[in-house]
Amino acid sequence: STSLCLHSSGVPAALRGTTARFITSLVLAFALSVFSGEHCGVVAGTSDMPAITSTVVVPAYKEQPNVRKLTERLFKALAEHDMDKTTELLYVDDNSQDGTVETVGELAAAGYNVRIIVRTTERGLSSAVMKGFAEGKGTALVCMDGDLQHPPEKAPLLLKELHEGADFVLGTRYGQGFAVDP
Repeated sequence: STSLCLHSSGVPAALRGTTARFITSLVLAFALSVFSGEHCGVVAGTSDMPAITSTVVVPAYKEQPNVRKLTERLFKALAEHDMDKTTELLYVDDNSQDGTVETVGELAAAGYNVRIIVRTTERGLSSAVMKGFAEGKGTALVCMDGDLQHPPEKAPLLLKELHEGADFVLGTRYGQGFAVDP
């Protein structure tokens, strides 16, 4: 399987929420979800990074065992496409209390451009994705699952298409030329 993404580059801020809601509906149709909620805390990445042009949003609940691996794999792939300094990884966590916040803090301290929003009053996959889209710094937005079922190595390919002008891209294992669960 691969990732999916939303692109809002060139969309006026007043319309961004509408575009995100539409895309989220499409995302849900492909069995991906998100949660939203209150912005309760952020662990920021390094401040000496170049301007952020892309955001990868990962809704999370009790995903601590996957956070380090997902972050490392994503940034390794981004570096291979010279996108690691201009992309942020934003976890939107539904108050897991499983060490996710601490792990993200360690990764940020190690130099990864990663942040976390911890929601304490809202729950759910769709609202988490929407929260990440609203809080992301990038103009190209990608959403992927935190359980590694969407390979982080595909995110740079989606982001590249968005930065080259695509309005919307969707990774799927069900498209022409792809095998389903080989």
